[in-house]
Amino acid sequence: KRKDKSSVATLTMQDNPVSLSVTMDENSQIVILVANRSGQVHLFTYQPNGQCTKPLKPKVTVVIAADTNQKEAVQQVPIQSADLTADKKMLLAHGSLLNLTFERIVPDFSNKIMGLVRSDARKLREKKDEALTKVKVVEAHDSVEYISPGAAVGPVKRTKGGSQLPLKDRLENLSLNSETNTSSKVQSKGGNMAQLLIQGLTSKDRNILTNVLYNRDEKIIHNTISKLPVQAISPLLKELTAMLQGKTYPSKIAVVWLKNLVIIHAAHLLSHPDIGDVLSPILGLIDLKLAVLPELSRLRGRVSLVTGQISHLNDQQNKDTMAEEGLLVYQDF
Repeated sequence: KRKDKSSVATLTMQDNPVSLSVTMDENSQIVILVANRSGQVHLFTYQPNGQCTKPLKPKVTVVIAADTNQKEAVQQVPIQSADLTADKKMLLAHGSLLNLTFERIVPDFSNKIMGLVRSDARKLREKKDEALTKVKVVEAHDSVEYISPGAAVGPVKRTKGGSQLPLKDRLENLSLNSETNTSSKVQSKGGNMAQLLIQGLTSKDRNILTNVLYNRDEKIIHNTISKLPVQAISPLLKELTAMLQGKTYPSKIAVVWLKNLVIIHAAHLLSHPDIGDVLSPILGLIDLKLAVLPELSRLRGRVSLVTGQISHLNDQQNKDTMAEEGLLVYQDF
């Protein structure tokens, strides 16, 4: 006899199945639990009574959503596999393949869609790591006025009586302390320049920024940057980027400022979350200027050769004219 190979029943699902579990209860009813590729689980029930003409729809569809505390969009936790247990429960394995969570669930036939809310272990770990490694950037407001810390020093009272130094010893002390006085003057000038720079960056005053940033003394630049707060680094980088786009003189001074800024505030720059966006214009300008460097070097070499030949010819002509004797020599006795 020819066996009938046609299907008895057809199951309807939203996606291709990845796991299948079939059991039969005491009433000879077939229970089918299917997990599809979309991360959902469908529960079918079928009572064998001949061939079923219509496709079977799931009695219950299980969907698991991630618990995001209503701060982000709802994300689905995928169900990787499902199995029917002997006590008529569903054993679900959900989560990522590297971190699965197994759970027994009793099917609820009152609703066609059974929604569950579970916390994603991977998301929780990412949030903990982000909370530990997150760097809070202090926002700089225009209305903030920065004041450098300093302790108030009261007036020194002169004691009555006692011997005073003669004028000769005073002059010797002044000559010995001349170097220390110059260094202290440079440091105090750097502090004043830092205050002016903060004021110019806050008020966007071009006159103040020009007077401060166009200073060529590297010691004053170093002391100025060392006294700057971290809130003023991002506005200063924007101003230095604008200077790099200018001519040779502003670009040369901007390079000195950038060098000292990177050396002194390297830790803050490395911890800045948007360091790539801040430094990408500067790196682009540096690459653009370095691309022109070989041509400029060749041009400089040719110009130096031409000027060297011209100066050599001029020197030779001067020697020849000096070596020639006069055609007429007159001596008056």
